[in-house]
Amino acid sequence: MENAFLTTAGSLADGLMAVLQAAKVPGADTRCLDEGKSSISAFVRVAKPGDPEGDCYLDLNVPNTPVDVDPIDVLQGLFDEWRLQQTGAEQARGVGSTGGILYPRGPDPVRSHATIRYALAREMGVRLGIFDLAGREVERLSEGAHPEAVHEIRWSPEESLASGIYFARLEGTGRARGQRPLLQRLLLLR
Repeated sequence: MENAFLTTAGSLADGLMAVLQAAKVPGADTRCLDEGKSSISAFVRVAKPGDPEGDCYLDLNVPNTPVDVDPIDVLQGLFDEWRLQQTGAEQARGVGSTGGILYPRGPDPVRSHATIRYALAREMGVRLGIFDLAGREVERLSEGAHPEAVHEIRWSPEESLASGIYFARLEGTGRARGQRPLLQRLLLLR
C-alpha cells in the first residue's frame, strides 16, 4: 500500500485511490470473505484548504454493494468519472495520461474470464496487455488505432498462467507514446 502511494503520479486523490486498489484483496475485511469482496464499503475524501466543513473537494462514497461486487471497483469507476470531469475530455491526459480511463473489470477475482472496459477521449493508437508482477507481458489483448468510444475486451487467461496478481496495462502508441499508462489490477484464481 505504501509503495502504491509513493509511486503513483498525480494528486493526493490519485495516491489514495491507488492505496485502496493495493489493499483490495477478497476478505481483507474478514466479514466479507464469504461474499468474495474486500470490504463492505469504500470511500475517498479530499479537502482543499478553505473548503467548508463537511463539503470536501472530492467526496465519493460507496456504502454497500451486492455479493461479488467489490466496492473499491465501484469507487474506482466513480473516481475515474470524477477525474474525467475535473480535467475535461480535451485534457484527459491527466487520467492516466493516455487520454482515457480503465473501468472496474468484472468479475473479481478472475477465474475463467474478465471483461476489461476502457474509454478513450479521442481517437488514438493504444496497446492493451496483461502483465505479471515482474512487469513481463504475458498476453497482448489489443493493439492499434481505436476510435473515441468505450471499448470492451474479454480476457480468458491462458491455462499456463498460475494464480496470482496480474495487471491490465493500457498505453498509448504512435504519437501518444511516452505517456503514463493506465494499470488495472487483476487477481487470477485457478
